Amino acid sequence: MMDMQIFETVTTAIIAPVLLLCITTAVDSRKARRASEEQREHLHEALETLQSEVTSLREMITRQVKQTSSEIKAAKKRSRVVIHDRLSQAHRFYMEQGYVERDSARALNDMYDVYHKECGGNGYAKELMDDINSLTIKD
Repeated sequence: MMDMQIFETVTTAIIAPVLLLCITTAVDSRKARRASEEQREHLHEALETLQSEVTSLREMITRQVKQTSSEIKAAKKRSRVVIHDRLSQAHRFYMEQGYVERDSARALNDMYDVYHKECGGNGYAKELMDDINSLTIKD
């Protein structure tokens, strides 16, 4: 969503001055008729250049969005692996210990929420957390 806002801002910044020029020229039709062929050609070339630059900018932003999207997916996958490992270790430790401290239980549940909601975690981690949450909680 942020990338689209950037695209809209940049596009507006580029197109707005040209549109203003076109509107100003069209409003005063007498001046437009008096404009020399050379001035019209210059305006036409400027519009073609602008169109080309906007197209290039759109392509660049599209590539950047795709790259950023891929990087986000990779970061989520790395986070999912690390959190899964941490939950597995905590599960082994607390199941052997037979109880879990309140602060640790809270932190593990927060970690599981990130794993499940943000990283697309699976049902196995839920089973681990169900086991941990079934333990006695000590302060």
